[in-house]
Amino acid sequence: MVQHTLTKGWASSVGGQLSKQVVYSANNELNVDMQVAASSTNLPFAFRFLKAGLQCLYIICDQAVTLHTNSTTTPQDTINLAKGVPYVWDQSSGITNPFAADVTAGYVSNSGSSVANLSVRLLTTG
Repeated sequence: MVQHTLTKGWASSVGGQLSKQVVYSANNELNVDMQVAASSTNLPFAFRFLKAGLQCLYIICDQAVTLHTNSTTTPQDTINLAKGVPYVWDQSSGITNPFAADVTAGYVSNSGSSVANLSVRLLTTG
């Protein structure tokens, strides 16, 4: 069994803060750390899971990049990552799962002029 902990927080510049950890457990995790060369298009990466089994997802990149799932020509899903801004989803968030169906492949594009460092953390039951 693998556990992932997401820490959700809020703070105000005039005082006050809130923070809560949410812990998920499942049998499988997917961890990806990769460099994406500048001006790269549709580089494949290991990204495979069943939509129904997705427990939580955390993606971050130090450059703006675009992720596609399942196809480079007609992607099932497109995620545009802003530079340095985490993309986070978890099953108890109240937000609809961001994937339309099961994911069989991932592709990343970096249209910028700097190498991008992409990290993906995913917990799934299948």
